[in-house]
Amino acid sequence: FRRVLFRSLLDYHESFIGLYQQPIFSVLFKTRYEQTDESLAKYFKKILYVDKNGKIFLRRIYDPKVIFQLNCYESRFDILSNIFKPFSDVSIFFNKKFITFTLNEDAIQQDGILENVSFSKISLVNRLVDILNLNDRDINFIQYFSKSTFDDIEIINKFLGHELGKFDYLALLYHVKLLGIDFLKLDEVKGVLNHDEGYFKASKSLDDENWEKIFNKL
Repeated sequence: FRRVLFRSLLDYHESFIGLYQQPIFSVLFKTRYEQTDESLAKYFKKILYVDKNGKIFLRRIYDPKVIFQLNCYESRFDILSNIFKPFSDVSIFFNKKFITFTLNEDAIQQDGILENVSFSKISLVNRLVDILNLNDRDINFIQYFSKSTFDDIEIINKFLGHELGKFDYLALLYHVKLLGIDFLKLDEVKGVLNHDEGYFKASKSLDDENWEKIFNKL
């Protein structure tokens, strides 16, 4: 019955997709085995809500763009399979169609993975995808771009020795993507990175002469 229901729902959603409309469900899950409504509600409550010093926050696990980035976030183990343990498949709405990730029960290793995931990094990558107008690109390209951007963030953190503000990160990642990671090592850039106003404002104030010096050194 559930397979028939899932197929009928998917067909219904695809009819919306054909009309370039947002389907009712942006994420579809297929259970690995029979689950009660109560057990699923308990599971989703556990992964969606986080208590920080008595204040409740909502993880955006229900957001297709977050799920997609979770698939690219960490290469050491399968994050999606570890987070979505009760399910065999998760389908996300991406570029006007559903893309299905098959989850591997054998890859399940540990609990507490979500606590080690930086959702701020995931947000940064998605913002950069939007800024560069990459949303309509092939999924393989988006995955490559996302994984390489997560690597760039790690390199930037190690190079600076500290994390940046959101807009400083976006501006710096934008320049790194356009000019390459060696951009960080230039003397002209180091002053901008350490500017009191932050990288975003400092880089915007660079004049054409200084940018030309940077281009000539790359």
